[in-house]
Amino acid sequence: MAADSSDDVAPTEGTDDGVLRDVLGMSPRVAPPVLTVGQVIDDAYRIEGELGAGGMGRVYRAKDLRLGREVALKLHLGVVSTPADERLAREAAALAKLAHPNVVTVYELGMWAGHRWVAMEYVRGGNARQWLEVVHRKPREIIDVYVAAARGLAAAHKAGLVHRDFKPDNVLVGEDGRARVADFGLARDIDDDSASSDAVDSPMTGTMTRTGAVLGTPAYMAPEQRAAGSVGAAADQFAFAVALWEALAGERPFVGETSAELDAAIASGTTREPAARMPRHVVAALRRALAADADRRWPSIGALADELLRDPTVRRKRIAIGGGLVAIVGASSVWMLTRATEAPVVVCDRASADLDGAWSPAQRDDLGTKLVAAGGDAPRALVAFDAWTANWRAQRVEACEATHVAHVQSPAMLDLRYYCLDRGRASLVTARDLLGSGDRKVAARAVEIATALPALDECADIPRLSGLSAQPTDVAGRMQLGTFDSGLARIDVLLAAGQSELASTEAAALVVRADSIGRPSMRAEARLKHGVALHANGKPDAVLPLYEEAARFAAESHDDHLLAKAWLNVIGILTLLDKANEGERLLTVVDAAITRVGNPPRLRGRYFEARGELFFLKGNYKEARPDIERAIAARTQFEGETPSVARNLNKLGSILSEMRELPAARIAFGRAKAILERAYGGQHRHVAVVLTGLGTAEYIAGDYAAARKTYEQSLAIKEATMGKDHPGLAPTHGNLALALLALSDLDAAEHHAVRALELVEKAMGPKHPKLGQVLFTLGQIQAERGQWSPARATFTRGAVVLEGAGEPPPMDQVLISLARIDIHERDLVSARKHADRALALAMKGPGPESYETGKALRVRSEILAAAGDRAGAKTTLEQVRTLFAKVLGTEHPDYRSTTAQLSALGPP
Repeated sequence: MAADSSDDVAPTEGTDDGVLRDVLGMSPRVAPPVLTVGQVIDDAYRIEGELGAGGMGRVYRAKDLRLGREVALKLHLGVVSTPADERLAREAAALAKLAHPNVVTVYELGMWAGHRWVAMEYVRGGNARQWLEVVHRKPREIIDVYVAAARGLAAAHKAGLVHRDFKPDNVLVGEDGRARVADFGLARDIDDDSASSDAVDSPMTGTMTRTGAVLGTPAYMAPEQRAAGSVGAAADQFAFAVALWEALAGERPFVGETSAELDAAIASGTTREPAARMPRHVVAALRRALAADADRRWPSIGALADELLRDPTVRRKRIAIGGGLVAIVGASSVWMLTRATEAPVVVCDRASADLDGAWSPAQRDDLGTKLVAAGGDAPRALVAFDAWTANWRAQRVEACEATHVAHVQSPAMLDLRYYCLDRGRASLVTARDLLGSGDRKVAARAVEIATALPALDECADIPRLSGLSAQPTDVAGRMQLGTFDSGLARIDVLLAAGQSELASTEAAALVVRADSIGRPSMRAEARLKHGVALHANGKPDAVLPLYEEAARFAAESHDDHLLAKAWLNVIGILTLLDKANEGERLLTVVDAAITRVGNPPRLRGRYFEARGELFFLKGNYKEARPDIERAIAARTQFEGETPSVARNLNKLGSILSEMRELPAARIAFGRAKAILERAYGGQHRHVAVVLTGLGTAEYIAGDYAAARKTYEQSLAIKEATMGKDHPGLAPTHGNLALALLALSDLDAAEHHAVRALELVEKAMGPKHPKLGQVLFTLGQIQAERGQWSPARATFTRGAVVLEGAGEPPPMDQVLISLARIDIHERDLVSARKHADRALALAMKGPGPESYETGKALRVRSEILAAAGDRAGAKTTLEQVRTLFAKVLGTEHPDYRSTTAQLSALGPP
């Protein structure tokens, strides 16, 4: 945290105003804090511009320097510990409790110059009042936006919070059309009735003048809030109703210029005449919500929202056909009602009934019981299933209404959206049945299976669906496609359950089935699934041709979305095989395909991930960092803080560690760990992966004891969840060996280095670059023991492997180690060649001001000293010490050892 600065905001003590405020027992007046463009707050947020200012504070657009995302940074005017400051802290705490698409997300709370700030989600667009002013809005549009805001309020109420200041200015409408409720600064727990009754009348706009705790905006306040009585969720409902009436009619529902007049109008229940464009059922719903007596309002704002979406022009009465059966018509399973003289009418609120057979309350309870019996994490898994199924139902109804109520979508598009959702339903059924089998190994992965269900946002992606090839219209064709989709869904679930061998077998059969059908899109999808299964089964070499064939069939089907996915998978395998140059050449192809389908955020995020991984593999960390940060920002905006975001945060932590930005690296690892622990618990293999990265940050910082402890914790989790022979343990064994080497525990270090070597050779063969990394570790241990000949052989073998892969890291370190052996053996010509080559690699990759460059220069100074050039050695070593002080700090062991080397050289 930045230290408080009295230069920025000084109390006006000693003035007449200050004396008067002191006599009255008031806090000193403080000059309003102002941030300027370019200023950096708390070493994390750079101010980009001001978004607005009000009586409570200023809001700025800022750049999160750690994660590369834009944020809104709200700086409070009041000093710390005042009631106003406490309200801002309460806003942050209130929002932190919520994770809802219609509530602004809060990221962080901090302090600057004695004033509190909150960093939160930046929403491009404007508030609801501005949204209404831009263009003429239809009533249905207005109602939809406000109902979304109501869903956000409902989430707050469910979390035990009341907003207390709902109004159009506190509803942000993004460029994506999504409404988010903001400004929870007056939020209170629902059972908090601590407000006092001191209040003074003020105009009908702005915040009520107060000497007590009646806070909010009077024109939207419920009568109980205006009277400083007990304020509950019903007060938010009242304010919401005022705001929506105003949005639809252009004026608020009650007539009154003063508080007394407004109180009288509310008490009498007399509203203005509604505007002609206000639907009758909406007027009736809002009048109930505007009742003076809170008990006479709707039971919840969610109930009000449901009523607002009700369309009375759609007949709800089910007409029996023949023996009283309701007709279910067509592949889309929409409920239809007919009379002899009337056209069919669609009842969209029954469109979600297709999920009843897959996820009913009884099925949910049964699955929970079985998971508990099998040792699975039932609570987390069921929460994930509930969230997914609620989203499925909402999308099903929305898709139906878009065609049959709003008439903004063709029946053909409705079929495509239903087809997409039905594929998701197949995954749900497969996951439910597999988890209900009682298999303890499967139950152990319950949360992963639940969170691996397909993302449903693609089912509302109209450009994406428009690009799909036409679906079969005949019954046999539809059944064939349905069977194929069920097979795809089953493979995904098997992979999430860790049953990769079975998934590979079934995927191979699916390829044969797709080839017999002959549809290019099916042939592409089957090969993608087969490749993923083989990869999970530890056979990456067999995957590349499958992905390349998938790309060819995707191109044949003219599905650019599928084509981009196929090429991204190709790049992923090339990255795994350390063929960065080959992968890099495909980036242009992928970029073009993603552009053609409209740059969907999820796909663009995957592109940034792939490009960042390629740069990381080549040791180009400065180029890798912004791409991974973009991927994090895209995924976070689109899906929240999911395990996918955690994976990218882990990669960012590794990049920052290599760049020696260790505080930022620890933040990234810590955030990744927190996300994964929320999703899976603390003893999960994904958490262990992050711990390995965190241990590396500690190792680079020179805290070898902490690194050892973190690596051992990671290894214990991996062995418990993956078994002791899984290749995923190799990086942790290798890193632990380095930490033990630094602590001079050579026997333990050699044990872990040999174990890492065994795992890598068995899983990846004799030419994989990761083998070069492990050989480098083992060679260092041998050199430390004075085993010069074995060490040279080990380093040389490692150099050959890394040269074959294009000289990725740690090629420069291997060369430095060989140079040191040359010095020991007095072969200074060879030592210079190795040192010069290492320096060239370091300068090309990490750059001139890097730890790697410093190490290469240090071995050059050792060569000069061995040749008798003590002055040259000392000059070079001083350069190294200056560089290490800058990139490592003066407390790092490498800085101290360099200083010791300088002292040993004595005077020039």
